[in-house]
Amino acid sequence: MICFRLSAILLLLLFSASPAPVVTVWNAGQSASGAVDLPELVRQAVSNFRARRQRAENYTYLKHGRFKRFDGRGKSSRWETSTIETMFLHGVQDGRLIEYNGRPVPVEQQKMQWEKLQEVINQHWETTNTSLPERAEFYYERELHLPLEQLPEFFNVVRTDEKVVDGRANHCMKAVPKRGYNASNDDERDAQNFEMKICIDEKDKEINKVEAKLIGDAKLFNPVLVKIVSGSNTQKSVGDPNQIYLAGTSVIIEWTKINDEAWLPKYAYLKGRFKLLPGAKAFPEEGEATYSDYKKFRVDTQIVPIP
Repeated sequence: MICFRLSAILLLLLFSASPAPVVTVWNAGQSASGAVDLPELVRQAVSNFRARRQRAENYTYLKHGRFKRFDGRGKSSRWETSTIETMFLHGVQDGRLIEYNGRPVPVEQQKMQWEKLQEVINQHWETTNTSLPERAEFYYERELHLPLEQLPEFFNVVRTDEKVVDGRANHCMKAVPKRGYNASNDDERDAQNFEMKICIDEKDKEINKVEAKLIGDAKLFNPVLVKIVSGSNTQKSVGDPNQIYLAGTSVIIEWTKINDEAWLPKYAYLKGRFKLLPGAKAFPEEGEATYSDYKKFRVDTQIVPIP
């Protein structure tokens, strides 16, 4: 599966279109007659999706999130909001919570949030009967997994229509898992439980919108331990993916092109239910995020951690 981040440290809880013009010029992903070569278009888009993170790492932006707070009976009490400054440092995505429920977050509270997160990390390692890493700074991120890499081989893809997104022509399609193939790993088995609607930018052959729905129980996130070894150097390892989302859960992800060079997140939404362990109680989850203030910065920028 292709991994990308929907949320950083904080969010552990958590198309108006007009007809696109007819394009008759031949290019990659199109046949000489002007018809779209759908399998080739999908293969190119998946390959481009893998490669585009390098440009994204040159940017910082704000993520404005809101999520519903649920009680122990699964009843929603209110929406809570946050603003996170997001950036990549030395290949690792980092986030700094700067506002919560409309109020600036004091440094002291940021430190307290970090300590609470440390408790979650400790509990995870105890639950999985795994030795805690040697003493060092470390924290969790969650990587969202959608079966985009399995699209060319394990999905039947049917073109639906053309749309204009952000003024750019797109080819849109529906992807349904093929039945009868023997999955060789967990990612392929999980892929059988997804149905997706996908839009691919006509010019760049880039995926710019995915609507995914679970038709069976599957993983959506993997916890990733990011350990700061020395200075700014980091090591990453994937934790046990205990959290299982139930059939009916839906996810929407949109991206936009910035400065005619980088595809960055624009909008994200998740609604569904999950279990932390097989047979455990299911918990509801709903949250969304919008992104703004995209700025280019030097990849060798040094950030001084909170004391």
